[in-house]
Amino acid sequence: MVKKQGPCCHCRVMSSPLWRHGPPEKPVLCNACGTRWRKKATLDNYTPAPQVQRKQPKKEPGCRIVKKQPSSHHNL
Repeated sequence: MVKKQGPCCHCRVMSSPLWRHGPPEKPVLCNACGTRWRKKATLDNYTPAPQVQRKQPKKEPGCRIVKKQPSSHHNL
């Protein structure tokens, strides 16, 4: 793990959840590029997909999850 912050020496991204070591010519890599480097030992023809922020679904006011209790009556 690298303590340095971006930019990534490969894709130039400025923020990453984790910074990784890369090859000597690209010593600081973002999480995506660093993972690719570690698994494939190459970054040729690799461009990480842009990060998309996922929106949390809105909770409806007054809605809650209710666990169904097992019935004490059995149908035989």
